[in-house]
Amino acid sequence: MLSRKYDKSGKRRKSVKFVIADSKLEAEYIRRFLGQLSPLEESRLCEIKYSLQAHHKGKLPNDAHLLRFLRARDFDVAKAKDMVHASIIWRKQHNVDKILEEWTRPTVIKQYFPGCWHNSDKAGRPMYILRLGQLDTKGMLRSCGVENLVKLTLSICEDGLQRAAEATRKLGTPISSWSLVVDLDGLSMRHLWRPGVQCLLKIIEIVEANYPETMGQVLVVRAPRVFPVLWTLISPFIDEKTRKKFMVSGGSGGDLKEELRKHIDEKFIPDFLGGSCLTTACGLGGHVPKSMYLPVEEQEGASSSDDPLHSIYTNTATWRGYPVEVVIPIETAGCVLTWDFDVLKNDCEFSLYFSTEKIEQPPVRDGAQSPTTILNPVEMVSAAIGGASHQHPDLQCAPELKVGTPQLSIEEKPVLFQEGDSMQGSHYCSRAGTYIMQWRVPETTAGHSSTFDFGSHKCRLIYYYEILNSENFRGSVASLESCRSSSFSSIAPQTPPTPGTPRNT
Repeated sequence: MLSRKYDKSGKRRKSVKFVIADSKLEAEYIRRFLGQLSPLEESRLCEIKYSLQAHHKGKLPNDAHLLRFLRARDFDVAKAKDMVHASIIWRKQHNVDKILEEWTRPTVIKQYFPGCWHNSDKAGRPMYILRLGQLDTKGMLRSCGVENLVKLTLSICEDGLQRAAEATRKLGTPISSWSLVVDLDGLSMRHLWRPGVQCLLKIIEIVEANYPETMGQVLVVRAPRVFPVLWTLISPFIDEKTRKKFMVSGGSGGDLKEELRKHIDEKFIPDFLGGSCLTTACGLGGHVPKSMYLPVEEQEGASSSDDPLHSIYTNTATWRGYPVEVVIPIETAGCVLTWDFDVLKNDCEFSLYFSTEKIEQPPVRDGAQSPTTILNPVEMVSAAIGGASHQHPDLQCAPELKVGTPQLSIEEKPVLFQEGDSMQGSHYCSRAGTYIMQWRVPETTAGHSSTFDFGSHKCRLIYYYEILNSENFRGSVASLESCRSSSFSSIAPQTPPTPGTPRNT
């Protein structure tokens, strides 16, 4: 049996004695604060606790949190102890114990992050609501950075631990986890922005390693058809036990409300999900103004190989008459091409072409290159003069192709972007073939200058693109079709029974 004395609130007394006689008090403590434990589970808890006390000085996780690590490792003491040891070091390195006291949420998070704690579910677990479909992933990441989003997540988790402990004391029964409601209304391809997904994966990795078994239930509501793509990207990084706690509903209105009533008291169902309970503590969500973005130059100065804002972008430049072109072969129809770029200096036009021909990728110019290193004297004069007096091919990489012929067409018409603009886009590739992204400096039609100031004819930008192959998520789309109804359905794959093991009926 556990041999430490605790007061009625579950806190350790200052004077600690190891005793055996006071078994009634200890049994009551276990019942109220830890839940039903088998003799083996109780002995494993004592084993890991006393082992940690012998090897670590300072603050250690309490019994309830140690149990989370043990459950995450199926009560394998050696594996759980390694996990706790790494978490203790991590907490010290990042000063996590003081994050609720010392970290202040940036203004952009207070105003635009659409998440908050919201009462509790029917099991008494604290409930957190995240309106993911209303989150401007790129705007949030560009305005406050990865570090602040990680700290936001840690503050939510630390707050969750405190709320679970308070619920335990209030209800007189163990509450070791919390509930999460994720509203996907508004989710679109822009939420698949790769730096945002990478940031999410980093957060999942941290939470899985340091806050195991804290997620009691995840209710995903109003899931659109793009959700399977997102789920395919992130689900491999979520622990199998946690994946089994995800329940998805694609319904809305009164049917969804009826389903929510099975898990949440009607008086606590949020107003935006058909209930009457207001969620005034949540941010508004919506697009973050670009005026709140951190300067790109400042971000570049802090770039690192593991920073998703910088590790995947290409820095390049285009001069008048000499566009930047990225050739993308698509072998299978049904893929989705996504892109993102920022115009750092001057203006440019962006277009997307499609060709039935096979085209070789031209070398992409580095943004730091001078035009004198890539253009000969005649080309330099042509680039500087520009204008209608000098005709340029539709594609620099395949000048023999003309728009309007069967071999070349415009998929996305030219759109002008000005200095400081940031663009996310996607295109459904209905045909197999070659797609070409193109950025070019706009041609002047009248009163163009004949100056040889190459800086005025240069546009600098950073970009990245990604192909979402339909084969990677087609299976998820099929498996999640059952989630299109208003009823909640599990999205965890069924684990095949071990040979010789009887099936449950």
